[in-house]
Amino acid sequence: MPRGVKRRRETDCNGNGCAAASPPTASFRAPVAEPAPPQAATASVTPELTLNEMVNGLHPKVLKDTVVFLASSDPRVADAISVAYQLQPRHVPISQHTPREQTQRPTRPAIPLSQMQPVINFDRYSKSAWHALNDSEILGLGGSRQYDLSGEVYDCIRGCIMAIDEKTRADSPLGTKQSAIETLRKIAKTINLGEDTIGYEVRKELQDDSDIADVINRVLESMTPEERVRTGDKTDAKGSLADKVEWVRNKAEGYCLEG
Repeated sequence: MPRGVKRRRETDCNGNGCAAASPPTASFRAPVAEPAPPQAATASVTPELTLNEMVNGLHPKVLKDTVVFLASSDPRVADAISVAYQLQPRHVPISQHTPREQTQRPTRPAIPLSQMQPVINFDRYSKSAWHALNDSEILGLGGSRQYDLSGEVYDCIRGCIMAIDEKTRADSPLGTKQSAIETLRKIAKTINLGEDTIGYEVRKELQDDSDIADVINRVLESMTPEERVRTGDKTDAKGSLADKVEWVRNKAEGYCLEG
């Protein structure tokens, strides 16, 4: 290489003209801060929202997420949430649904009056009828004396039937209606199986009396079709209620009893 060229290169690198050999010193200097331009006032154009207005404008899920985030980072926020939860009325449900979704929920129907009334068990009337017709003292009397007392026994049994009729209304619970039918069936069975003169005379009184059948039919008519099926299907060790009623009816027909 010519000496002149080499010498020129050395001269250039030792001087200030070799810009490619070292970075500019200006890049290592801190930039000089320039005054920021004044911000334009916008209050006169768009009024600032209050905190309440901004909170009310938040979507419920965004509001919930924000509160949970703040509570996880600040114990004071968590304590405030706990206090607010304890002070709120207990009947207000805590739900993830929005207020609009909550208003669209179907409300629980009012409880029917029949479900608010206590169920009546009429079994005591079947026991009273049985004891009236199977009193050992009456059965120990002669036939004529039993004949004289048959009217009183019949009145006692009929009083039991009428009491059941009076206390079983159309709006009574299903359990009350089922107890009425079962008890009337027991009374009818007691009459069918009545012994001696007293049993015969009471059955004769009932040949033109359809009180038991009338009450049972009225109670059945106050039930829905499904309730009638459920009542007939009630079963114990001796069979279903429908089968036991059928047995009593067949027995009554043998005595020419009404119903």
